[in-house]
Amino acid sequence: MFLRRLCTGLLASIALLSSAVSGQADPGACSGECWAHDPALVRRDDGVYFRFNTGSKIGILKSDSISGPWVYQGAAITAGSSINLPGKDDLWAPEVVKIGDLYYLYYSVSTFGSQSSAIGYATSSTMEAGSWTDHGATGVASSSGKNYNAIDANLVSSGSSWFMNFGSFWGDIHQVPMGTDGKKATGAATQIQYQPSGTHPAEGSFMWYRSGYYYLFWSEGICCGYDGTRPATGAEYKIRVCRSASVTGPFVDQSGVSCTNGGGTTVLASHGYVYGPGGQGIMADPKAGTVLYYHYAFLSCIYALTLCGSLKPDAPPALRRNRVRKPNKKTPLSRYNARIIEVLLKALQSDPELDIAAFLGASYPKRRQQLSKVADNSKGSDPIIPSQNDTRSLLKPTDTAEILSPLSNELKQLLPSTSNLTESVIDLFSRAEVIFQQPWALSTMVLRVTADIVVKLSLGADDTDEYSALEYLQQHLPGFPFPKPHVLIKLSHLYLMFMTYIPGSDLEKAWPQLDVVQKRGISSQLNTLFLELRSLPHPENKQLGGLQGQGCKDGRRGVRVSSKPIMNVNDFEDFVLRSGFPNTTQLYRSFLQGVCPPMPYKPVFTHGDVRPANIMVDKAESGEWKVVGIVDWERAGFYPEYWESVKMTNNLTHSERWDWYTHFPDCLHPKNYPARWFLDRVWDPLVEFCSSV
Repeated sequence: MFLRRLCTGLLASIALLSSAVSGQADPGACSGECWAHDPALVRRDDGVYFRFNTGSKIGILKSDSISGPWVYQGAAITAGSSINLPGKDDLWAPEVVKIGDLYYLYYSVSTFGSQSSAIGYATSSTMEAGSWTDHGATGVASSSGKNYNAIDANLVSSGSSWFMNFGSFWGDIHQVPMGTDGKKATGAATQIQYQPSGTHPAEGSFMWYRSGYYYLFWSEGICCGYDGTRPATGAEYKIRVCRSASVTGPFVDQSGVSCTNGGGTTVLASHGYVYGPGGQGIMADPKAGTVLYYHYAFLSCIYALTLCGSLKPDAPPALRRNRVRKPNKKTPLSRYNARIIEVLLKALQSDPELDIAAFLGASYPKRRQQLSKVADNSKGSDPIIPSQNDTRSLLKPTDTAEILSPLSNELKQLLPSTSNLTESVIDLFSRAEVIFQQPWALSTMVLRVTADIVVKLSLGADDTDEYSALEYLQQHLPGFPFPKPHVLIKLSHLYLMFMTYIPGSDLEKAWPQLDVVQKRGISSQLNTLFLELRSLPHPENKQLGGLQGQGCKDGRRGVRVSSKPIMNVNDFEDFVLRSGFPNTTQLYRSFLQGVCPPMPYKPVFTHGDVRPANIMVDKAESGEWKVVGIVDWERAGFYPEYWESVKMTNNLTHSERWDWYTHFPDCLHPKNYPARWFLDRVWDPLVEFCSSV
């Protein structure tokens, strides 16, 4: 994500569902360090202003005036978060509120595009750099398969109670109660905003109380990637709002449309030199009045470093119509240099005294020499220089490559030299076809590197679990339609899983095209396949869970992994029933277990995430739809026979209208295990957001 400029837009009123904003207000003045991302603005009781930004372990800036000059002070969470997730040293989306005599700083631990996220908090009595104490998890967390992502925290009070709004993508914005002290989640998450159309997020929520109403602001649209071909007009970030008389909703927009059904009144959108405003917050300032602050993209700086260097933040020049370089006609070398400039500007924001020569290192002149020999080709046959939002941009020639499994014969031909493996991989990826990427930045990505081989790039260690499952299937059920493994490589913090390409379309996309007979046909085919999969014998004396002893996992509201080996179904059920909120008593657990006593369920080989998006289908010339593959095996292993049915319905709610749930394969249908399925439905609302059991 490239740099945004902090701005302050002054609003006369926040009773705005009618006409609080007249036109598109230009930003107010800002001087000093005005470049920011996800700003949080707070005024201390002595009149000193503090600003907190994403990055640099939450950067802190100070000023005696809301308009600056802003001066960088240092990092808030200097040692990184105590939450053990990828991203714990690159914290996001600060939110600062005062509770009692302490200031609470809430932050997000995540990586771009990942749903393995958590929200933590730290406290300070002064907000000064060096004064913050990290307390780790709030209990608000997410993992793959959930309908929310635990980032972008916002705290709001109602009476003596606190509530946290959070979320991005998946089910957009959710809310959890935080008790009377704001430290830990005390209940389950509920959805308060959702945009059902399109693939871009609503995120960065901020709630503000005014004149009997709670106003829910959020940022909606494409946030990033403005340095290349920009989104269609209107698809970029904008600030929207709904309101409710209750802190928990329901929220509606100016026209009365529900906020959970696409409603929202636009408060601020792109205009003049302001592009993609978002990351907003509101504060009541004794001098300026009610202030809406936000970041936005000042696009001239993407193309002209000298312009950025001479920019006077209190008077930004208008955008020039004819840029020096047009994004679609740059040579590979100039595109690479543009990327270097963006990364360098971000690094200088964190450390103005950065040693630029050491930062660029020896890899820059080497890469520059390579690219200088590559001619520009508008047809795209040249190597692709990844944009900053492309997962491939995380790979560096200096990274160390570690081969975690034997190379197949095909991979030995594709990557003949393992002595210079990193550069070979980067070169291979630069010419690959992108066949899948989440719509957010730096996320899981699948590249087609040959006609028959793809590679999945992931920031999470789940790929090691998935690769183990593929190897097990290769050995024990080779005829099953799964991606055949070729090699697993770790390159810095990325896992690269090479496997066979399965052609076709995922069932989620194909489902609307199917008639009832075709849907029944798909269900029947899946039933045959999963009966075969579940027939794999559980090895004697082998623990349940992952194939390499990774333990059992329950992936809802955070991935819970068993801390000790689980050897039988009874121990597994005890593991699941130990994941409730702290106030869940042992008496209640025992009561539930007594209502549904253990049965002699056997462990079977389980996929763990059976849903249409993970089922590949293809339409034959005869018009018949065929199941051609099952993908995404990161939750696979040996689990109780009812577990697949439980996981398939984790996201089923009372308002569900998708008829996929009426076409389950017979062998996986919850009707086969009604007692265990209903027990899980009773237990699920009590599952804590994040725990280790």
